[in-house]
Amino acid sequence: MLDQAKDAWPAAIANHANLLKVGANAYRDLRTNMAAQVKDLQQYWTSPGAAGAYVIYADSLGQYYEAIAGNLRWLGEEGEKAAHTIDSLQLDYANIGYEHMGIIADQLQAYLDAASSISHSVDEPLKALSTALTSLAGSLISSWKAEFAVDQGKLTVSRDVIDNAPRFNDISHDVAQPPESPSGAWRSGDWTP
Repeated sequence: MLDQAKDAWPAAIANHANLLKVGANAYRDLRTNMAAQVKDLQQYWTSPGAAGAYVIYADSLGQYYEAIAGNLRWLGEEGEKAAHTIDSLQLDYANIGYEHMGIIADQLQAYLDAASSISHSVDEPLKALSTALTSLAGSLISSWKAEFAVDQGKLTVSRDVIDNAPRFNDISHDVAQPPESPSGAWRSGDWTP
């Protein structure tokens, strides 16, 4: 997961997601323009049956465009979520790394203290033993703090993934099928556009 997050480029993902939103807007504009033109055409059409059939087909085509626009917008929003999640993960990993640098420095200091306490004068063996045991305890505490920080970092990363990850498995966005042409029954010889 770390390798995938560090190699990802959230800005590129967000740009691609924004392009999907541009496509969604284009389909919505197409739907709006088509609806206006159908209304204008319907006023001048002399055959009510043919006009009705055309309007039914145009409405179904408009709904198809609307479904495509909705799916593109949803994909764009989910792509932006993905970019945001990867961006958050990269920051979380960086913060975990900086926290670990401090913990490692504390551990090294504890080891240094333990090592230097062993080399104390043999004139005061009790004091040297006490200092060595205190340094050893400090080293153990530092190691436990390091393990705690690692676990806390994993929880932070998991929380970001849970809260911000895109939901591409949302089944409310089914595939939109293009509309079929209406029945040819209205195509009698007595209608004229």
